[in-house]
Amino acid sequence: NWYSSKTFSKDAVFSHYYRSSTTEPAKDEDYYMDLAKQNVALIKETAEKHPETQFYIFIPPYSIVWWDSIYNVGETGCYLKAEKYAVSELLKEKNIRVFNFQQDLDIVYNLDLFMDSLHFSQNINHVLCDYLKEGKYEKRMSRSS
Repeated sequence: NWYSSKTFSKDAVFSHYYRSSTTEPAKDEDYYMDLAKQNVALIKETAEKHPETQFYIFIPPYSIVWWDSIYNVGETGCYLKAEKYAVSELLKEKNIRVFNFQQDLDIVYNLDLFMDSLHFSQNINHVLCDYLKEGKYEKRMSRSS
């Protein structure tokens, strides 16, 4: 089990994180759009081929340190634009449900739940499974879309 040999703590997160003393200028907001469109197309194609299957897509709860890292390299805006595009496109499919666990700030801000800026503990996997069952943090198509 990979989990047993890992340490989940604020100290572990910061042992893997180097924060630059400078912040790069913001990248163009379309920086990730080609990749986002390609990935969304693959997911939608699969969903359309399998209308009998309910797909659950989720955005994991990355730590606040990860958010700091993408801010420092100028990628926050382009990441958020690609995410917004992906969510809005995926929600057009009747058999795709989308969840955004980035909204759970109790996880995002608690570095003791992570081993680095991205990878959270096995216990969080169980929490996320419960959220999927409950429909917590599920995104819905807005009426204006």
